[in-house]
Amino acid sequence: MSSLRELTFLFLLVLVANVGRCSDDFPVTIERCRNEDKECLKKTWNKYVRLTKPNGIPELDVPNINEYFVKKSTLSPGGGPVDIVLKMKNIVLTGLDNVYYDDIIGFPKDPKEMTQFELIGRCPELGLKGKYNVTGKILLLPVSGDGDGEVNLYNIKFNITALTSTEMVDGKEYLVITKVICNYESQRNKYRFENLLHNKELSDSINLVVNQNQEVINPEIKGPSGALIAEHFKKILSAVFKKYPYSSFFLQD
Repeated sequence: MSSLRELTFLFLLVLVANVGRCSDDFPVTIERCRNEDKECLKKTWNKYVRLTKPNGIPELDVPNINEYFVKKSTLSPGGGPVDIVLKMKNIVLTGLDNVYYDDIIGFPKDPKEMTQFELIGRCPELGLKGKYNVTGKILLLPVSGDGDGEVNLYNIKFNITALTSTEMVDGKEYLVITKVICNYESQRNKYRFENLLHNKELSDSINLVVNQNQEVINPEIKGPSGALIAEHFKKILSAVFKKYPYSSFFLQD
């Protein structure tokens, strides 16, 4: 009888311990890592990127990033060979679900010790498609037009830097994403804008010139397009880290 009571007591201790461990309401379906465990972080982030199709990850407020919708955006390099104002709306950004992270730097146990974390990786292709309106000059050629526009980037290597702070909510510490910076290199790009100068022949000629002069064009659009990618990484990361306290994302010793 005494032995039975001892077993019951031990069972209750284990049960209480497990309830306490799960009391942060973090979804049990989401795999967690220890702080600063690069290999585990890389493995789990790459796993969940591929699980965003077709419905995202509702437990973390992550949308379907296979086709990520952007209401509108403006790319304006300003000066130089590409002196345009390019406005796009109803944009579909594709390819984020094929991102592969090679390194993840940061995420110490105490988030106040961290001012930023880094995501370093690659992606075979990113596409951006939507309705456009453009005015300005490209390679000294006057351009204007509106219609369907598309930009594709191939074999991209990127570095995403997320600047962070913390805030207390109901006595718990949350990570705040204050700014995201995206630097990238692409092996090549492809541009296609219909209806430039409202003339098909001229439009085809300008698209050909742009695509044949990528060594001049690509560096000019890298800053604005990197800012667009960074803006939407910030939205996704901010939604995730607002969902649960910082410590909930990691295994506790």
